Amino acid sequence: YTLGLEFNSQIPPQGSVIASGTLSLWWASTYNAAPGVIKLYISAHDADTPAATNTTTGDLRASIRPRTTATTIVTVTSVVQGDGNELDIDITAVIQELVDRADWTATRIVILIDTHADTTTGEWQDVSSFDDAGPGAGAPPRLVIQV
Repeated sequence: YTLGLEFNSQIPPQGSVIASGTLSLWWASTYNAAPGVIKLYISAHDADTPAATNTTTGDLRASIRPRTTATTIVTVTSVVQGDGNELDIDITAVIQELVDRADWTATRIVILIDTHADTTTGEWQDVSSFDDAGPGAGAPPRLVIQV
């Protein structure tokens, strides 16, 4: 499975030195995968000006949206739904790789979260989306970049 997250604000200019980049996710439901695991590989669309995401089948495939070399790996066994239970993920190296591109002129960053083959069969986890307003819903995904 692949999840695409598009961010259109606080995009650092080419050549910036990234002090920190944090991706925060809130879970759409409480879940315990133990003793199994959910392994997430977090990277970005490796492009000077990444295209907006869309609902076309296959839009998030690596052949269409190549990944950055920098990848953050997160292993999750259990999560709790709702506010105050976010997972903050350091993706500083991912953002730095993007802005180091010689022709970086982006107005958006597309973060890609791939469920890796190391994930226990039948395990997955949904995150709250930008328009998730259901009972116990957390906040939408957030990307905070400090230069």
